[in-house]
Amino acid sequence: MSRAIYIQLGVASVIRLALMISSHKQTIANRVEVSTLLNSWKRVTEGVSLYQHGISPYAGDVFHETPIALWTFNIMVTHFPSLIGIIFILCDMMTGVILYMTARLYMKEMETKQNEEKASYAEGVSELLLTENDFKLAPTYVLSAYLFNPYNIVNCVGYTTTTFGNLCLSCLFLSMIKGYRIPSCVALALTVYQSFYTVVLIAPVCIYLARHDRSTTVSVLLTLTTFLSTLSVIFCISYLIVGDWAFLNSVYVVILTVPDLRPNIGLFWYFFTEMFEHFRLLFIFSFQLNATLLYLAPLSLRFHSNPMLLATSLTALIAVFKSYPCLGDVGFYLSLLPMWKHLYNSKAVVPDMQQSFIILCSLVITSVLGPTVWHLWIYSRSANANFYFGVTLAFATAQIFLITDVLFAYIKREFTLIKGIINVEDKNKMKLLLE
Repeated sequence: MSRAIYIQLGVASVIRLALMISSHKQTIANRVEVSTLLNSWKRVTEGVSLYQHGISPYAGDVFHETPIALWTFNIMVTHFPSLIGIIFILCDMMTGVILYMTARLYMKEMETKQNEEKASYAEGVSELLLTENDFKLAPTYVLSAYLFNPYNIVNCVGYTTTTFGNLCLSCLFLSMIKGYRIPSCVALALTVYQSFYTVVLIAPVCIYLARHDRSTTVSVLLTLTTFLSTLSVIFCISYLIVGDWAFLNSVYVVILTVPDLRPNIGLFWYFFTEMFEHFRLLFIFSFQLNATLLYLAPLSLRFHSNPMLLATSLTALIAVFKSYPCLGDVGFYLSLLPMWKHLYNSKAVVPDMQQSFIILCSLVITSVLGPTVWHLWIYSRSANANFYFGVTLAFATAQIFLITDVLFAYIKREFTLIKGIINVEDKNKMKLLLE
């Protein structure tokens, strides 16, 4: 890594440390956009305290972390209480570095693919091709987007356990693109163990690993077997730690049934607050299918040739539609988007991403309005839940527009490379005929 990267890591660490020792740390940690019942450090300390006193932390409705996380946090709180902030910062820096390495490998893959397919491209599409500068700068942009993204900064400063989840996800992406089966399955099993939504990432993992094997069927079966075996071992270790299976209800059933309706940046809480109770099961199935399996098959079939884009899209959709999302989930997938910065080609005759400005303004405005409307609702009593949900709905809508814009731009660029650029004169001559 170059000197500039070490400078970025140093500056990002100083920013996080300065906020951690400031008076704003507790305010950030208490924000509903940052901490949820699944990642709050306050709940972690309460669960660890119960565990140390011989009381099962899963007996009540306070602790929702996994047993392995409980064991790890118990060591941190007991033996390294003064270094907890440093541990969070180090994990966040590691995540940024791993994403940087992932982006480097992906850009090399893109370069190889472009060189192999260049002969089949149409004439006059040279301005759409990636340059040497694109291949070199994209990984640095990914690192900067992660280290200096405000969402990731407040996620780390607030001591949310999403920091460790993002680290596991970054390890999954790196091992996946390298084609390492066992590290990929272990990383995927750890992410699924923390939040089962990421089980959909088995699709891009299988696609990547199948590239390195002769038989696709054997490769997929071997990957699934390794993943399920690893996950089974993790659950057995969890049982040995706590001595029963009560954690299944506190960790996974809570995510599925959504019993806690405290506001967050997601879409679940408001709908389940307002609807009639006898429709609850229908909405549970509808919302959970939308967050997991609904987009898996169509996206996998369309983007099987680019499993990294597929994995990023699925991660983004999980961050939007999961039951208890936080800003750390959003910041993670936003940090991966610079790998496709070539889709925003303002010099091209046919522009790819066309909604970038609107999306950026929407994200900024909703990020500012969220805390403002929350204050008006909770403290000033001059607003209500509709105001805050309106902001979170707009925030989710902006993310959906962002995902669809990136995917559509990718498809349009692929089509243009093969068929050629349509001139303005030819476009004016086109007619839409309905038969």
